[in-house]
Amino acid sequence: MVKKTPGDLAPVSVHKVCDFKMSGASVFSLAMLGDGRAPDTGGQYLDHPDLPTSNRVRRGDVSLLTNHRTTGREMDLSQPDGTGSVAITNITIDQSGTTYNFEGPVEGYGTVYSTQYWEAVDEGRTRGTMEGEARVLGNDGTLISSPLRGTFRRNGTRAELFFTDCVSNGDMNFVRWEVDLITKQVSVSYYSLND
Repeated sequence: MVKKTPGDLAPVSVHKVCDFKMSGASVFSLAMLGDGRAPDTGGQYLDHPDLPTSNRVRRGDVSLLTNHRTTGREMDLSQPDGTGSVAITNITIDQSGTTYNFEGPVEGYGTVYSTQYWEAVDEGRTRGTMEGEARVLGNDGTLISSPLRGTFRRNGTRAELFFTDCVSNGDMNFVRWEVDLITKQVSVSYYSLND
């Protein structure tokens, strides 16, 4: 990345995907550029030899940008930082979605109590969004809490739920639940997002 002073730079159209290395730490894949003026980018531009018309692109002109981290902090989903096993204790259905209550032990935290509202986004109710709250009662009597936001996908009687939490003790985790809707058993894996 080259830092330059702000100036007028006309947006360009890119018809191919280009990769940008920024500070040697991240690789960004560029899919397309916007046609309008960029929001304030602080004068930061991306340089890349494969761009047509110009080799300078204002960062804010990028409308689709995905970050592929190469900093050694890739997330290995085969090695969770902790696991657990919770059970569905109650189910309430309404016209728009389903409320699930869960309870059970999670390694490193204690007993989790969670209420989640799942709302499907398709007619077959095979995928959708989740909003919820969790309380954790530690073995030492401490109580911590977290909002939960994520997505789910269902295949028959099994569902996978992916969400992030923001725990009141400062922890942040990416969480994966494997839910058996018949046995009401849930396998929990979490991956710390803390440094």
